[in-house]
Amino acid sequence: MNPQDPLAQLKPLRLPDADFSWPLAPGWWLLALLVLIVISAMVWLLYRRFKRSAVIRQARRELATIALNWQRPDDSAAACQAINALLKSVALHYDNRCDVAALSGDIWKSYLLQSVSERHRHRLNFDLIDWMYTPNTERLWQERSTYLDSAKNWLKHYRGGSHA
Repeated sequence: MNPQDPLAQLKPLRLPDADFSWPLAPGWWLLALLVLIVISAMVWLLYRRFKRSAVIRQARRELATIALNWQRPDDSAAACQAINALLKSVALHYDNRCDVAALSGDIWKSYLLQSVSERHRHRLNFDLIDWMYTPNTERLWQERSTYLDSAKNWLKHYRGGSHA
């Protein structure tokens, strides 16, 4: 036997060559294509939703402007009429029904309530629609926050032509 160190006779460890299996198997290409299609569809749907809600976003800005300009009881009738016209213009834009422009009074209030889902209707109070053409603007002034909140909630939850 050789009195040398037996560990010195061992050869160094050698790692196997890396095999990345390129090109990928067809299943991986199909998975990548599927992921790309799903991402593209999501981006397209989000873009459509963004474009569709442009009128609602504009209406919210106009409602904020009306609220800022409603500073005195004397402004109440004009502010209520502006809010009513704003809601009607949004409904006309999204709803295909031709008769929306002719709605007024209780029928218009009913339309506003029916155009949001049932779980959000309790937040809406459009009773001031009946009062906006009266010379007594004191009640309009007292109920302004209710009417503004109802208009904001309607714009937030409006279902745009998808109701019966």
